[in-house]
Amino acid sequence: MAPTFKKTQIGLYATVGEQIRAARESQKKTLAECAQELSIQERYLAAIESSQFSIIPGDLYARAWIRKYAAAVGLVPDHVMISYDRERKAHTKFAPHKETAQPPHRLVWEFLTLRRIVAILIVLTVIGYAAYIGYQTLKPPRVDLSIPTTGFQTHENSIIIRGQTETDVSVFINKERIVLDARQQFSEEIILHEGLNTVLIEARKKHSFPFVQEIPIINSGLEQPQTGS
Repeated sequence: MAPTFKKTQIGLYATVGEQIRAARESQKKTLAECAQELSIQERYLAAIESSQFSIIPGDLYARAWIRKYAAAVGLVPDHVMISYDRERKAHTKFAPHKETAQPPHRLVWEFLTLRRIVAILIVLTVIGYAAYIGYQTLKPPRVDLSIPTTGFQTHENSIIIRGQTETDVSVFINKERIVLDARQQFSEEIILHEGLNTVLIEARKKHSFPFVQEIPIINSGLEQPQTGS
């Protein structure tokens, strides 16, 4: 004949743990005896009695063991499960099981390493972008010069310096500011004295380094021979 259990009346609003512990104590049973009878580790039965369900490895085990434990101490499992569902609803998130919640150390290390790599890449990208912006801001303005085809030696008393630059740039020839047209082009006649002349060309833009170039020009003072019939 199957063993029968004495039904124990427990308050309707008692927790699952309180109901089961009161029923067990009323039957003069110890936790160790119940653990041996049910083939469930004593620490899990203690967790049920203290309503510390996070210690139990998963809701499936918790439900099965609570039903089994409730029946063993003379309670109606369905009634106990009503209390369990009420408690579970009040605490929708179970704490992870201590034996399985922590990922392997290797996975943790790989995750942290990946985060470090991503952080380093972000920092390098920001530094690179800042360096690029700084370079674009500080680099000297571009100036394209057009030197007369006769070269840097001439017998003329003047020479035309032509060129083009960027927007928002001021151009100076021999320290004199040159007027630029709408296309940022300039054309300036420079008077030469006999011998070596040095033409200093500068271009300046706000916050940038200046463009500086010296052009040596020799005025020989001799006219080129005329050819004719």
